[in-house]
Amino acid sequence: QMGSSDFTIEMFVKSVGSTDHRGIIGFSDSGIQQYQIATHGTSALKWWASNDGSNWNMGSGNRVTLDNMDGQNSNWNHIAVVRNGNNFYGYSGGHRRETWTGSGALNDENSDLRIGSTGNVNNTHQGYIDQIRIFVI
Repeated sequence: QMGSSDFTIEMFVKSVGSTDHRGIIGFSDSGIQQYQIATHGTSALKWWASNDGSNWNMGSGNRVTLDNMDGQNSNWNHIAVVRNGNNFYGYSGGHRRETWTGSGALNDENSDLRIGSTGNVNNTHQGYIDQIRIFVI
């Protein structure tokens, strides 16, 4: 459980650039989760998170990458989501793509962590994921 701690979630992703809603990392429950990274509506990777388990109030579709995975669908891309206090940052390729805010502790998650899918996204990731690191300070 990450609570209100500062953290970095990072990984390398090689994607097929789908615009379908596809889970990258999240949890197995079908509701509002502690956090997830997924594609949705564009082929950009986006962040969702909650501090109460009933709405996405710690991020809701905030960009981690540009559309079309920075045009790098056939190449590996380093992505990261960083929390520093109440500020969140989405990075890809070493560039900050978006900044958003959220306060409080991420909700306690009572389900398993999934890589390559999430419980509330019907489609699995159709690419590759490598060197996942979740660092909580």
